[in-house]
Amino acid sequence: MVYISVAQDDDYIILNCHKGSKEVEFFKLVIDPITKRVIEKPDELDINVSVAYSHIFKLLSSGEPLPSETVAAWG
Repeated sequence: MVYISVAQDDDYIILNCHKGSKEVEFFKLVIDPITKRVIEKPDELDINVSVAYSHIFKLLSSGEPLPSETVAAWG
């Protein structure tokens, strides 16, 4: 699981992500909300990065406002 804290500014969606629990490894994703393209990502990509992006992409595609916190799960 990836715990995601979501912040938005005028230009981007900033995802502060923690792998497995809020007390462990952290990574950050920055996404353009219009194009849904990743602007900033970790140098080392893994399943957690993919799961976090896929989860947020699905939420963005739904048209609903993004929550301030969410959890992305594998599978």
